[in-house]
This record gives sequence, C-alpha cells and structure tokens, in this order.
Amino acid sequence: MPTGGVNVDNAGEWIKAGCVAVGAGGALTGGGKTAAEITETAKKFIAAVKAVRA
Repeated sequence: MPTGGVNVDNAGEWIKAGCVAVGAGGALTGGGKTAAEITETAKKFIAAVKAVRA
C-alpha cells in the first residue's frame, strides 16, 4: 500500500501494479482545502480506483 506520492492521477496505476490500496495525505487534504474540497478529491480517488478494478 503506497502512501508517498499518490495522487488522483496515479492512484489507478498503483492498483494496476498490484497494490490492494493506496494512501493519500497531502494530495487529499493539503493546501488548506475546505471540507467540501476534500470530499470532492476523495470522490475522485474512489472513481480512479473503481475504474481500474472494473
């Protein structure tokens, strides 16, 4: 389960490479994002992973 350097653009690639999960820190909450922005980013992470697993 990678945690460093994971972002919305590469989360699916990690899953394709055999990872069962990814961790997101700064890409999810960094930069003083609001709760709404964090929620939208989380939805993008989920969509990226689901797309690869489909």
